[in-house]
Amino acid sequence: MARPLAEHRREVDGRRLAEQLAVVPAPAGADVGRSPQVGGVPGSPAAWIAPVGLLPDAPLPVIEAMARRITAAVTDDDAMEADVAAVQAVAVAIATRGCAGDPLRPDDLGVILASHARRPETVHALQSVVSLAGQRLDPDRLAQRFDRHHPAVRPLAVALAIFLTHPDEPAAAVAAGLLAHGPGGVTATMTAAMCGARLGDRATPVGWGSRLQSSLLVWTAAQELARSAPTPSERRG
Repeated sequence: MARPLAEHRREVDGRRLAEQLAVVPAPAGADVGRSPQVGGVPGSPAAWIAPVGLLPDAPLPVIEAMARRITAAVTDDDAMEADVAAVQAVAVAIATRGCAGDPLRPDDLGVILASHARRPETVHALQSVVSLAGQRLDPDRLAQRFDRHHPAVRPLAVALAIFLTHPDEPAAAVAAGLLAHGPGGVTATMTAAMCGARLGDRATPVGWGSRLQSSLLVWTAAQELARSAPTPSERRG
């Protein structure tokens, strides 16, 4: 995902990317039969669409459109998945363009994200997220608040609520995402994407990288994308 974005910036062929992802093997022990997946990659498209939000200088409507286009290419044009992927990508873009330590304003973030959602259920979930931000609810109880939402919307809502509660605590945020009732792996992935975009790799616990499957490949691809991203001083400017 990161490599074609770094190479082609705003021009990414969603169908070709889908073909490349289809040959990626699932991690050992992954319950592929019970997890939504794209090709051999466990997790929903919204969970892995996050790198789109890292494109520097791309306006948020461009980020949204690209996320929808790529997701549609791999989900047979699933409108709800595309909606969630678009909101996730925009959330990552906003996190990237802020700076660690700067206060997050849940109300403002909720308004911006809702403006990039097209489905009423997504908008409703975002409104609920804003009201829960900062409450530090038990992850399981937090996830239960969204049990009646669409399966694609649920992990997004929980991940956003966790991120808004722990914006500068990546370990605590990812741990909460993993403990959340339901698709914890997807929730944790989406939470980590927003924390990573806000804080960068310096805040990532060193041990995490050393235990990643194909860690060299992951770090190399991430660095290629990071080279095209704005520096912290450029973000402030």
